[in-house]
Amino acid sequence: MATQAVKASGRTVACADPKKLRQAIAVGVQVRRLEQRGEEVKDELDRANAKYAQVEQIKRFELLDHDLTEEEGELTPTLKLKRNVVYDRYADVFDKLYG
Repeated sequence: MATQAVKASGRTVACADPKKLRQAIAVGVQVRRLEQRGEEVKDELDRANAKYAQVEQIKRFELLDHDLTEEEGELTPTLKLKRNVVYDRYADVFDKLYG
């Protein structure tokens, strides 16, 4: 089986399995979109933070690559956040933000 290579985002991805290559490209596209969305959110936060005192401003944030859902057990049927579930499931994200 021949190895295929594709250059994406300044990186060359080589893979013998075309299906895995397509998956790797899709993940790269998803990461780029999340990074772009993060920049958009940061710009909007900067505008919003300008209205507040330093102690009231949002300093750090992290975007998840998916929405929190009731099906995954992260929200109640009335769409309230299940804090203990979210904290346990995303402890590494919270550690990064507050650690």
